[in-house]
Amino acid sequence: MGHNPAQQRLLMAARGWHLFPLRPGDKRPAVANWEQWATTDPAKLLNWPEGAGVGIACGPSNLVVIDLDCHTAEPSKPEHQIWTERGCLDGADVFTWQWHEHTTDGSSWAHTYVVLTPSGGGHLYYRAPAQQIRNSASGRLGWQVDVRAQGGYVVAPGTTLPAGTYTPLWEPATLPVLPEWITATLTAPKAAPQRPARRVLALPSQAGKRVNALAHQVATAAVGQRNDMLNWAVYQLAKDRALTQEHAQVLFDAAKAAGLAEAEAIATIRSAGKELAAS
Repeated sequence: MGHNPAQQRLLMAARGWHLFPLRPGDKRPAVANWEQWATTDPAKLLNWPEGAGVGIACGPSNLVVIDLDCHTAEPSKPEHQIWTERGCLDGADVFTWQWHEHTTDGSSWAHTYVVLTPSGGGHLYYRAPAQQIRNSASGRLGWQVDVRAQGGYVVAPGTTLPAGTYTPLWEPATLPVLPEWITATLTAPKAAPQRPARRVLALPSQAGKRVNALAHQVATAAVGQRNDMLNWAVYQLAKDRALTQEHAQVLFDAAKAAGLAEAEAIATIRSAGKELAAS
């Protein structure tokens, strides 16, 4: 964010985000009744407990945050098998598939405020819709995709825990409202789980379903987000030791299709490869 912690808190409060302290080095609240304590008051934000992190109370902040987890799959579980068959290894992969199942305008789910979490997952911020959305970890949007909303909170960008820092990747000029299909999914009566409909993306099939889905995100990225989206896609493969030459070529072609300069695309992909080799 490029600001000291006090300035970061004030900037977030200026957005209308209600903040409360977290225990130093921990995700847990440092105050009782954190949702009621959460504030935008500059006096409280400047008089912050020493070493405390920052939590954002989603309900008072009028936020719904999609939480993309990054855990190891257990293919033996039916709810996981559905997604591993499609090449999905984490919440970002699952949500990518869900997004393209429900949208037809070629848009990207990354057209909002995105924060990279220390585990390699992500937080996608949206303005809450008129319908009340409750905090949920039921996986209604898919395996490893949780919802932080009324009654829940997220660790704020800029907060550092032992595993790493919550880092903002990019930010739109205006925070969009939660897409209607997500609202409908979260507010509909809960039905028995069904296998998601298969959909073939118009990208090279030999690279595999997961790479195709990531490449689609790169190819449809908005101006100003293309390099960031390519970096995100490369990172998703690199962290799982899946960044092969073939996969890198598919992402490179997608970046060119999005309008990214060849030299910039090559530099981004090579940078991730070097980082992987050094790890």
